[in-house]
Amino acid sequence: MLWTLAEHFGQICMMAVLIVGTQAFTRRAHAGRLRGEAQRVRCALIISLQALRKRYEENLGVLGGSRLPVIAGRNQINLLRVQFSRLMCLDQAEIEALWTASVAAEDAETAMAVVGKPVGGAAFVVPEQDDKKEMLQSALMRACARLETAEGLMAPTAVRPDERGSEDGTVIQFATHALRRKRRTSPGAPVRGRSSNSALYS
Repeated sequence: MLWTLAEHFGQICMMAVLIVGTQAFTRRAHAGRLRGEAQRVRCALIISLQALRKRYEENLGVLGGSRLPVIAGRNQINLLRVQFSRLMCLDQAEIEALWTASVAAEDAETAMAVVGKPVGGAAFVVPEQDDKKEMLQSALMRACARLETAEGLMAPTAVRPDERGSEDGTVIQFATHALRRKRRTSPGAPVRGRSSNSALYS
């Protein structure tokens, strides 16, 4: 009787361990997919942000001395907004920075349309009045600063709290260390491998 109860209890424990392990593996795989998707979204957003910022920096150079028309960044803004439907995989600070940069870019586009005279479909000739040029320069500089801030937050070197890179790196390093120790202590391990491992962990 006791043996039967112990056997059933062991089977229940084994099933519980399998269920918990399967759930943990599923959560880990889902988190890995989310991290991969977030990284792809960040790369696409960084490209769009850089293109828009470079456009505005070129416009600032034009306002500084040349009489060439400034070019609107509407196409770059549209390409940037294509990615906005995938922002849920990003951090809150990144989303807020993107919205702030988007609003600043809209302000710059509005300033170009108000101050300048349209030439073609995406160019504006800015009058020589200092007050209008200063207003446009201020809007462009503010947009460049907001875009650069958003780029910095999504850069690959930025630290994000939802990523567990340090923990995964520690686990991988521990597993590699254990595997190398096992190979080093095995009787059939080559001499060169032993000396290299000894030098590595000395």
